[in-house]
Amino acid sequence: MLGATGIPCLIRKDYVAPNLLSTFQPELWVVNDADLPKAQDICERWRHPSVDRPPYWMCPHCGAGSEDQFNSCWKCGKERNARS
Repeated sequence: MLGATGIPCLIRKDYVAPNLLSTFQPELWVVNDADLPKAQDICERWRHPSVDRPPYWMCPHCGAGSEDQFNSCWKCGKERNARS
């Protein structure tokens, strides 16, 4: 989701053996420090969606959910249509 908004990021420690998951959790790293506030905002909105309006629209092509602020699907790249 962050990559789709132009924020380069990496996932670290996503390959840890299952018996070590309690010790090592996957980490999301933002490549550029200047992108951190925007990335935190996007992640926070994803974790705690607004109750005032549906925060997602469903892609008519692949069915993936995207945040309302985005005009193209994060998964397949298709543009959002006016009715979604």
